[in-house]
Amino acid sequence: MQVFKQHPLGKLFPPIGLEQTNNLAEDIKANGLANPITIFEGKILDGWNRYRVCKAWDIPLKTVEYKGDAPALFVISQNIHRRHLSTTQRVTLAKKLLEAEEIRAAKRRASKPGRKVSLPPMGGNEKRSANTAAAKVAKAVGVSARSVERAKAIDKKAVPEVVGAVESGAMSLREGEQVSKLPKAEQRKIAKAPKAVRRGVAKASNDLEALKALWERVDQTTQREFLKWAGYSTDAHAVEAAQ
Repeated sequence: MQVFKQHPLGKLFPPIGLEQTNNLAEDIKANGLANPITIFEGKILDGWNRYRVCKAWDIPLKTVEYKGDAPALFVISQNIHRRHLSTTQRVTLAKKLLEAEEIRAAKRRASKPGRKVSLPPMGGNEKRSANTAAAKVAKAVGVSARSVERAKAIDKKAVPEVVGAVESGAMSLREGEQVSKLPKAEQRKIAKAPKAVRRGVAKASNDLEALKALWERVDQTTQREFLKWAGYSTDAHAVEAAQ
């Protein structure tokens, strides 16, 4: 039997559970491999679990080459209906698929004669193309493009423990977004804290942001009146400090 490796895009979906694996094995042993395994760039793009069953039980493989130009969308279409994923897991999936596609695109451009390996920041048509790709992947996964951008922002600001908690579904996207604004040492503590604590921190952070936004919308006269009512100084320096 020919030996294959799994394509990076195919690895982005969470593996199926033991019960599903056993059911798949019983079906293939009884009926053979009805759904061919899809090969892309010499690796398995879709059908890794089927391949493992066939390899374990020496069942003949059926393969087909992927000929399209949107492998990430193909992987989604073949797998999204088979998995029971939370909203946060779907957002994480879309983010990782986009990242993998960006890496593939960078390698393609770098391999062309006359192209530099280090790519410049996206702008103009490239940026619009990236935004379109993000919207397509997000829609295929069943989430908003805005949610994917929020997840990418968490990756940039949060410590690995928080990113991991969000990707596993242990922490919601909103919680991760709020926690990522805190000092890194505090982020690590909260990532290990019970669920109720994480939710409380996220809510408190969100309430503080709402209060700050409200304070910035009112005029200085109203600000002074509030400070006076609260027992604080009402001179100009105090109002500026409160802002």
